[in-house]
Amino acid sequence: MKKLYVAITAIVVMALTNPSLESHRERVREYVVSQASHESGFIADIGKLFGLQYVAGDVAASATMRVNFCICSVGKIEDSVVSFGVMGFVFIVD
Repeated sequence: MKKLYVAITAIVVMALTNPSLESHRERVREYVVSQASHESGFIADIGKLFGLQYVAGDVAASATMRVNFCICSVGKIEDSVVSFGVMGFVFIVD
């Protein structure tokens, strides 16, 4: 009986701390901006000069949709999974 109580409690905690759509979008935005900022080369430097990494981050974030599985969620862009969320944390899927 104690194991059942612990399992039910864990499921309830996971469901209550499931990340929101905005959490997925913010994490995707941060990831895209950070990756674009680390690029090097002439075209990347021009992009940094005009702040295009932020535009790319906003576009990726706005395209992110959340699929909720009650105890966890995934962020998708079209048919590709880009993030996984559980217990309030969002992880990027490479």
